[in-house]
Amino acid sequence: MHKIHHQGERYSVEGPHLPSPSPQRTPLLFQAGSSESGRRFAARNAEAVFIIAPNPEVAKWQIEETRALAVENGRESDDIKFFQGLTFVIGDTELEAKEKAEEYSRWSSDEGFLAHAAIVDKTGRTYPPETELRDVDTNTMKGFSELLRRSITDREPTVADVAGRMTRNNLVVGTPEQIADEIEKWQAAGVDGINVVNAVLPGSFEEFADKVLPVLRDRGLAQTEYAPGTLREKLFGTARLNDRHPAARYRGAFAADRTDGSGTTGPQSISDTAVRV
Repeated sequence: MHKIHHQGERYSVEGPHLPSPSPQRTPLLFQAGSSESGRRFAARNAEAVFIIAPNPEVAKWQIEETRALAVENGRESDDIKFFQGLTFVIGDTELEAKEKAEEYSRWSSDEGFLAHAAIVDKTGRTYPPETELRDVDTNTMKGFSELLRRSITDREPTVADVAGRMTRNNLVVGTPEQIADEIEKWQAAGVDGINVVNAVLPGSFEEFADKVLPVLRDRGLAQTEYAPGTLREKLFGTARLNDRHPAARYRGAFAADRTDGSGTTGPQSISDTAVRV
């Protein structure tokens, strides 16, 4: 993190980002990726994490481990929020919801999901569905594959299991009340919020807003109005990154006197930065 002090034929510029920053200064920092390296990265840097745990028990383990790693890195355990991805198929009755889910399943396939997920080796070749996960060397879906091996213990899971679990395990089918019951289980596991993943567009979002959110509000599981302030203020109560975050050490990095490479002192702040054409 330092000034560039570019001196070129057509222009010279110090290099800091020129538009005015938002009230948050640093945008809220989300991370996605549940592999071991991903969890360690999140523990050091993330303020919020998207997870796709196959069940609440695995989510609880993942959240607790990441929070513990955050503490090891000089942060506090509640410096990170976790958002579980779930897809909802909603019906006014349980039978209606199940029939709707069966209709959706007729339009999906494991092969289609695997093509979309692109679980490939380092040469770009796709793995056959029957390939056991212990034989897979990929950076695609790595975190979910690791978590899947934790949840399937009676055999070695395969690439096909990744597709099956992704398209079915994170699917919640039922009435609004039944769905609220399931969301309570995820909350009890330590999840701070739900990332609603659509089954169809725009119907999945419309039905969730119209049918499920009123039930969640009645149970105190969803907000009834927007809190004031920035997104970080809504989640953490403060607009700025806290001092425990590693990015905080760079505050004022562009404010100190620096030379532009020609022996003169550069501007003292971003607002003083000049671009000479």
